[in-house]
Amino acid sequence: MQTIHYELLGTLCLFVLFFTSRTLLVRYIHSSGVKRDYLPFRAAYVQKVVTFLLSVLGLIGLGMIWQVSVQGLSVYIASIFTVVGVAFFAAWSVLSNITSALILFFNAPFKIGDHIKIKDGDNGAEGKVIDINLFNIRVIDLEGNEIAYPNNLAMQKAIVRKEKSNL
Repeated sequence: MQTIHYELLGTLCLFVLFFTSRTLLVRYIHSSGVKRDYLPFRAAYVQKVVTFLLSVLGLIGLGMIWQVSVQGLSVYIASIFTVVGVAFFAAWSVLSNITSALILFFNAPFKIGDHIKIKDGDNGAEGKVIDINLFNIRVIDLEGNEIAYPNNLAMQKAIVRKEKSNL
């Protein structure tokens, strides 16, 4: 009976920690977005990813507090990790683009409305940035063509932000 009180107290503390951490991180992400003059939906993408990661950590913490038997769940856990591993391998490009979007959000080498040139040999892009989402950067080139350039490739290439006087 005494153990249940500790587990309930631990669960309560974990929930307080989760919601406090989430609130502080969401405020930080929002203020970073405002400071860098981002559109609100960009910060919302990052907030969703952070909330998901905190939720996973919270579930792991709950399992530890309530001493969920790993031996009984080992077959299920192994199966889940196998499926997740295959899914991650199959979706590595998507995950790479999302990770790159988070880095671009906090690093902010350019923003919507800037004129950029991505140096990638014959595959580069040059023009005005019209959108930056979780998967790609959308650029309108000088001929009016819309180019979608993947975030993970943009992280690997040199990006030149052009001054308005050079256009």
